[in-house]
Amino acid sequence: IFNWEQEILKFNPNLSFYRYYGPQRDLNEALGFQLIITSYGTVRNEIEQLSQETFCYVILDESQQIKNVNSQISRAVILLKSKFRLALSGTPIENNLAELYALFRFLNPAILGGLERFTRCYLNPIQQRGDREIAGELKQKIQPFLMRRLKKEVLKDLPEKIEQTLFVELTLEHQRFYEQRRSFFYDAVSD
Repeated sequence: IFNWEQEILKFNPNLSFYRYYGPQRDLNEALGFQLIITSYGTVRNEIEQLSQETFCYVILDESQQIKNVNSQISRAVILLKSKFRLALSGTPIENNLAELYALFRFLNPAILGGLERFTRCYLNPIQQRGDREIAGELKQKIQPFLMRRLKKEVLKDLPEKIEQTLFVELTLEHQRFYEQRRSFFYDAVSD
């Protein structure tokens, strides 16, 4: 949430935004802004109210958060109504094609059909039998909806790595808490 706030202030400070997060959030107030920034947990917890609204865009950052189609978060974001949807992720889909299905269920539910059909037509043939023809068919079907850049392609656009060391004095209360947690975990891994 805070990273997105900084990006907005840096690249488009005229864009009005509302941080829909924390105990003081107010959906009616948030709807008066151009952009609402929230968390997956807040969406999950407030889906009854949020699903009553229609947004222009729903953009999921770190969209691997919805890779489990049975998770509460995945089920919640499906209920959000919008004209357009976008999912951003820096995490490749490499563990299971069901992760790809979960993303497309959010982005374009009709393209891959229901989970049972997807499992029968794509997931099982590709993952269990290594069927390259079916994998090619799936790739061709989803390719128009993907924009993928490899690290080697963006490396030249990334700024130099900046490291900064900050020393912070802990209050007495924080020192006690730190020592308590350190001792607990030390004992837990030492046994």
